[in-house]
Amino acid sequence: MLVLVINCGSSSVKYDLIETSDNSDVCKGLIERIGAVTSIVKHEAAGQKATKDSRNIANHVEALKEIMGYLMNPENKIIGSTSDIKAVGHRVVHGGEMFKDSVLIDDKVLEAIEQAIDLAPLHNPPNLKGIQAALEYLPNVPHVPSCSTWSRRRNCRSTTCTPC
Repeated sequence: MLVLVINCGSSSVKYDLIETSDNSDVCKGLIERIGAVTSIVKHEAAGQKATKDSRNIANHVEALKEIMGYLMNPENKIIGSTSDIKAVGHRVVHGGEMFKDSVLIDDKVLEAIEQAIDLAPLHNPPNLKGIQAALEYLPNVPHVPSCSTWSRRRNCRSTTCTPC
């Protein structure tokens, strides 16, 4: 099963397409300097020469478009269509207090992440942009956030410990 993992930062998107049967990287990459005059676009597919290119990527929606275009390009032979991807994982810095475990992304989850922007003002806005863009490209697969705060909470002896 192919799972796409996305990590949207304030000016970058990292991704990894993973084959879960053997936990192998099928393709991974990075788009840096989103919104700058020149963005850096890197892709590395298993068994292929890594690529590095410079061009303008204005926002996270364009970055996801670039990633999906690369993955579906017939010359790259990575995926035939978006239906090959069975799930999407999103790194989210702060999910607030509403969720204790992994959940499927829906409007309620998006709202909770948005409400936690004050707790992670540099990270949650681009995380949300990436989630929304991925939902547009892959609307028929489960999307799951992985919040950094969840792993810290699980590692605490008490849910009230500070810092985790």
